[in-house]
Amino acid sequence: MSKLTNKPIGSTYKERLLRHIAREELAKRWLQYLVEGLHILLLWSIGLFMTGLLYQIFNLSGSFERSSPRILAAGVVGVVLSSGILVVVLAATTHALVYEASPFGGPFSKVLFKLTSVMSVLFKRLMDVLDEMAYRVDQPCGRIRFYRILPVVGKVVAWPLWFCSMLVDSWRIELDEDDREKLIGAFMELTAEASDPKLLERAVGSFSYVEWSATGGESQESEDQLKKTWNRLSSTDTSVRVHETLREWVLPFVKYCVEHNKKIGEDIMDSIFRTYPMPTRFPAEVLFASFYTRNPDLRHLAALPSEECIAGVLCSYNLEGRLQGWQDVFNLAQAYCEYLLIMRKGDDVTRILSHVDRLDLIKSYIRYPGYIDFSLVEFTVEGHKHEILSTINQFIKTVDQSRLSPRSFADVFIILADPPPSDIDLSPIIDYLSQHPHNYTWERTSETVIAYLNSFGVSKITYHAALRRFLQQCLDLELRHPFERGMIRASDETRDRARVLLSGQSLPPESNNTNLAQEPSLSFPES
Repeated sequence: MSKLTNKPIGSTYKERLLRHIAREELAKRWLQYLVEGLHILLLWSIGLFMTGLLYQIFNLSGSFERSSPRILAAGVVGVVLSSGILVVVLAATTHALVYEASPFGGPFSKVLFKLTSVMSVLFKRLMDVLDEMAYRVDQPCGRIRFYRILPVVGKVVAWPLWFCSMLVDSWRIELDEDDREKLIGAFMELTAEASDPKLLERAVGSFSYVEWSATGGESQESEDQLKKTWNRLSSTDTSVRVHETLREWVLPFVKYCVEHNKKIGEDIMDSIFRTYPMPTRFPAEVLFASFYTRNPDLRHLAALPSEECIAGVLCSYNLEGRLQGWQDVFNLAQAYCEYLLIMRKGDDVTRILSHVDRLDLIKSYIRYPGYIDFSLVEFTVEGHKHEILSTINQFIKTVDQSRLSPRSFADVFIILADPPPSDIDLSPIIDYLSQHPHNYTWERTSETVIAYLNSFGVSKITYHAALRRFLQQCLDLELRHPFERGMIRASDETRDRARVLLSGQSLPPESNNTNLAQEPSLSFPES
């Protein structure tokens, strides 16, 4: 046996290799029979030795005229030890009979199981015969139900056969070769422990987040195994192909989670998905937020391609209903587009925004209860400012104004009204701005409205009450927002222009634009 592991004798590598191969071929043929034979001989030897020892002890204890408690105690100890050995052997054999993949299986257990299978077949035939007999006897004897009695009698009388039948049909646990959970678990474990980068490059094609999730990926142990496997595959010694394959599996996994209403754990998000660039991880962010912000109606956006998903999120505030805690995802989409604009990748932003309607974007912006990026709004409305401004002017008449964000609306208005239109009556917008002044935007808003009045003409304004209220607020030095800190004040120049309008004098042109004609003052009807 030792020669199987020793280095073969030879003067060259070729000779030693051939000797090793020849030795393996000769040994494999007889090695199995040798090991099994030694196993059987060892069991018989142990049994024979214990039997002889117990026999000698009991004979010796009875050969004395008086009782010999010490020898008797030694015999009892021997019986207990022998019984323990017998119990262990029986337990190992039973384990091999019950479990097909038992490590204790051998030729003896295989033969024993075949005999058990034959006895199980005999028991089934016996039960068929008893059932037929019970059916025939039940017809003349209607009161006694033999179809219930005879099977019980048969099981009691032929209980060894019944035991074999139960072992084969009920207790036997076959090896499940289609157990996906065990296969995926074994794959993950082997991949995490692999050290050869070339092996990992071949194995990454079988890696799948979907398979992991479908086979019980919600447990903490499974998540830890996924992180270990992902860390190994994304390590620095693996190729770019491996990294790209991992990245490409993200979107199919997110789609699977959307279809099966599964959420991604925060630990997996932080450890894996948030390490990818924004275009790759954004759908996962949307899916994650749809669960943790209680917005299931927006979960379908996560199943879209990355660019469509970003555009859909930017338009999400234009949907029906109120969104809860959706600002973080909206800010991610907005910040990514802002980053592209800073990096002079306007074509990428154009491609993203092409998936949605420009007007829907603006309606979403004015409802967003947070900071609106000016550069993104400017890029969105470029070349269509007055067209969109006219539409928003009509839109504000019918929309539920409680869903609008005063700050965002003012920011968008400032952008759309630059340069100020000369052919649009913005009375509805002025009315809204006068009812919802915001301390962060009021100075720029008031300047924009005054510039618009200088361009459009105050005499064309149809809603005089709204304009009067707005101009009075421009002069009010104690104006406060009901929910914001700080005073709401217009600039000195804006207050002067508002005072001129309210006093009935003509409106002087702006100092930085001498081409604007002076407009007559607005005469307000007495209320």
